[in-house]
Amino acid sequence: KFIYSNKQGENPYFTCMAKTSDGGIIVAGRNRLLKCDNKLNNLWIRYIDTGETSKTIELRCIKQSRDGGYFGCGTIFNNERSYKDILIFKTDSLGSINKFINNKESQSIKYFPNPSNNFLSIEHGDIILSELIFIDLLGKETSFSIDSKNPTIELNTIKDGLYIIIFKDNEHKIIQKGKIVINHFN
Repeated sequence: KFIYSNKQGENPYFTCMAKTSDGGIIVAGRNRLLKCDNKLNNLWIRYIDTGETSKTIELRCIKQSRDGGYFGCGTIFNNERSYKDILIFKTDSLGSINKFINNKESQSIKYFPNPSNNFLSIEHGDIILSELIFIDLLGKETSFSIDSKNPTIELNTIKDGLYIIIFKDNEHKIIQKGKIVINHFN
């Protein structure tokens, strides 16, 4: 069954797909997500962009999260097709993006090393931090309290993988978001 017709004349270039909990599929590619039911009927298409017409997003991975939404990652290119940045995004169950993170985000909080293995050190200047949340690609959250006097997090309870991280202050407001790779050495 033919499930996508591009009437604008551009190449949609789909790169990955995953089965969803409702028996359907989610397909990701160049600047778009496509959701189909279990009979391959098109339910919705969502276009994803950076807000800059000179850049293209190529989604390389899509997974359904526990809350019914989707996590994905990809690469941002300029019009000359040279690499610009990587990104991670989170959508709700209807494909609306509610988190979009790339390396150009504010770096007022520094965390290292990245990739990290057993410990994560945090430099936060005068910012009062209270919590660091790790979100895996399935949407599972793991939270750590941050001690301002010794801002080092032990990562032995975090499995290897790619994570969205969220720093929160003592009023539980999000101060900064980022991404990190955890790779424990044997």
